[in-house]
Amino acid sequence: MSKLKLLYSVILSPLYWVIFGVTLVFFHLLCVILYTIGGKKALQPAINGFYFSLVSILNVLFIRSKWSFETPIKYNRPIIFVANHKHRYDIPAIYWFLRKFDLRWVSKKELSKGVPAISYILRKTENALINRSDAIQSSREIIKLAKSVEERKGSVVIFPEGTRSHSDKLKPFKSGGLGLLMEHMPTAIIVPIAITNTQKINDSFLLTPFLTCYWDVLEPIDPIGMDSIDVTKNCKKQIEKKISMRLGLTQNP
Repeated sequence: MSKLKLLYSVILSPLYWVIFGVTLVFFHLLCVILYTIGGKKALQPAINGFYFSLVSILNVLFIRSKWSFETPIKYNRPIIFVANHKHRYDIPAIYWFLRKFDLRWVSKKELSKGVPAISYILRKTENALINRSDAIQSSREIIKLAKSVEERKGSVVIFPEGTRSHSDKLKPFKSGGLGLLMEHMPTAIIVPIAITNTQKINDSFLLTPFLTCYWDVLEPIDPIGMDSIDVTKNCKKQIEKKISMRLGLTQNP
């Protein structure tokens, strides 16, 4: 980070963290009140407002979020979104910009406790909260979610790397979770999402200002006749190609 950027980071990061903390506490209380009064349906406006706020407060750091769709998604089918994962802000951005697809998540169980608003929302809405050290529990949760999403033609997001990559290089994509989703969502279409630059925001107190982060929704894959390993490889290939293009390492054909 240059000296000028460091100066801006020192000035803007404390402001950001204050706003972030207030946002978590405010929406946690709002979600508890609305859920107590009206259940899941009453909770939805607060969830939308919460994720919109998390995306918006990045403006404090002059961080821009850019979204693109290679093909409009018009399928009257369930959708499995397959994304790489670089930063905690991948999740609110995906939720906010794809909220019309009735998103659910395959998420690590640890997130269901200890984080205001986020943990509460994960617990009170229908998601697969998996214990990565317990294969039986993980499979049971993913299958349960897949059947529900298939029935209502909703969508689910999975990060096949399993954990965040803190560089431009992707971690290995695992096919197990995606395979379970595909097996129990037989009519689903697969849509890869390439996320670029979010790891540069940083996970420390001092955040990096003046970034442009990209979320690219790529060409859908119809998995008929394909197994989960082939689909996983296809997703990773598309995502790597788009990230390389965003980083200027390849030419956009």
